[in-house]
Amino acid sequence: HLNDCCWIGPRADSQSPYIRRTFQADKADKAELTLTGLGYFRAWLNGQLITQERFLPNVSEYCPRDLTTFLYPLKDQLTYRIYCCTYDVSHLIHSGENTLTIQLGNGWYRQPERISEGHISYGDRLKTIYCLTLSGNRRICSDGSETWRESPIVYNNLFLGEVHDYSAVPHSLQKVEILPWEDAILSPQMGPADRLIRTIVPKLISEKNGVRTYDAGENISGTVRLTAPALPGEKVTLHYAENL
Repeated sequence: HLNDCCWIGPRADSQSPYIRRTFQADKADKAELTLTGLGYFRAWLNGQLITQERFLPNVSEYCPRDLTTFLYPLKDQLTYRIYCCTYDVSHLIHSGENTLTIQLGNGWYRQPERISEGHISYGDRLKTIYCLTLSGNRRICSDGSETWRESPIVYNNLFLGEVHDYSAVPHSLQKVEILPWEDAILSPQMGPADRLIRTIVPKLISEKNGVRTYDAGENISGTVRLTAPALPGEKVTLHYAENL
């Protein structure tokens, strides 16, 4: 289905945009959404997360890149594949106007700062492609009619962290750009994705000079959910570590 759709994206310097598409549907419609993103994506339909899976799509050798900058030789014959995810979203469809929202992030695709192995980025433009199939084989495809705006995430890097700025999030919508196709196969994602499996409440183990240290009790992968009584202009910094 995606072969008839367009890769679309925001302005080149956007770090984590929301891309928005509205469409008309009937609550009785069956609906299946196929989509992917470069780098990672999250998606909502009418404000509801489509899946609890994280770090989508699964990492792959997305497309050709300059391997001469690597610090070790890589002379393999490579093939290029971008995994696509498909979800039954019939239960999220409303009668009347519906809104599909896709948020993008750099992921493995755009990594300009981690150079311990050389420059490893695949591309410099975040992008997405999708196809929503409704009853009667009616299809809503990414076609350049979408709009986008910035999210509070003004910086994100898998190795170096994120910066969220809630003080000046622009709400003005801009038109997306239609972007070139990658030299890669679009392939169904068969392997399992990461997902949230449980919640841990960490213990406060020390507090000194305004710095609080919490212990999760085990070595995990996860993210912190934090509520802080910050005033406008204040900055909250989280540091992660495997040991104290």
